Amino acid sequence: VSGSNEYKAAGYCLLHPPAYRTEVFFDDLEAYERADKQGYRKDEHLKRVEIGGEAKEVFASMFFSCKSLEKVVLPRTLERIGDYAFADCVSLEDVTDLSMLNLKSIGTSAFENCVNLGEIQFPDTLQKLGEDAFKNAFNWKEKASVVLPESVTEVSLTCFENAEINELVWNASAECIEPETFYECLFLENV
Repeated sequence: VSGSNEYKAAGYCLLHPPAYRTEVFFDDLEAYERADKQGYRKDEHLKRVEIGGEAKEVFASMFFSCKSLEKVVLPRTLERIGDYAFADCVSLEDVTDLSMLNLKSIGTSAFENCVNLGEIQFPDTLQKLGEDAFKNAFNWKEKASVVLPESVTEVSLTCFENAEINELVWNASAECIEPETFYECLFLENV
């Protein structure tokens, strides 16, 4: 019908445009665990995520490449951020203070290409930072600094490659820094 409020989508005639969610709230653990583990990948409308309840993990690739995602609220019970969980979330700038969480590991490329991240505070429970975890991350305008707590025993290959950090405080008990962990960190002034 010409001139009406109809929209065509995938060969169907709709009376209204599809409703896009800009915020996702998981009020309890059961709702979170029932969610499609990769159901939000590349969601171009999602701006805010809040994971409540007693969640222990952000699943691998769950919010991969959500280009409009700006804010993430995580529960204190969180122990692991999975591989690629927030990779390529280029608008992400506001993440729950990680130092307040029970976080033990951050997976491979978990925050890779999150170019708008500001300073991140790691908790004293953190043990492992995965390969490329913060590659190409941080916003140099915010003068991001990284403090690695004594609990960190593993900092993987290229973990902070090309990350725009200007200060590193190494309190970590890791005996070995993998090659190229801080490769191309051009703004790194203080170690």
